[in-house]
Amino acid sequence: MDIIDFVIGVTLMNAMPHIVASIFGLNMKGPFGSSGKQNALWALCNFLISIGLFVYVYGVGQLLQDKIYLGALTVLAVFLATLRLQRRFYSKETSEKK
Repeated sequence: MDIIDFVIGVTLMNAMPHIVASIFGLNMKGPFGSSGKQNALWALCNFLISIGLFVYVYGVGQLLQDKIYLGALTVLAVFLATLRLQRRFYSKETSEKK
């Protein structure tokens, strides 16, 4: 594993909690601040850096060949695809506790 592989993985994984924080309105510190928009911007930067480095080093065709990276992208895609359901579930659960 090269250092570039480490950076590719770290930036992809770092994007995910910032996406969650921005969507659910959680305050999570990042370089741009802790608001939802700032977390979304930081997540986007991390995601673009990760994808950009991966494509630069391995090429677009390798995105479907690299099972670990594809798995991580799948987790992100499933989270984003089920977002409405999750928001409905967790907002209902939070209101029931009050």
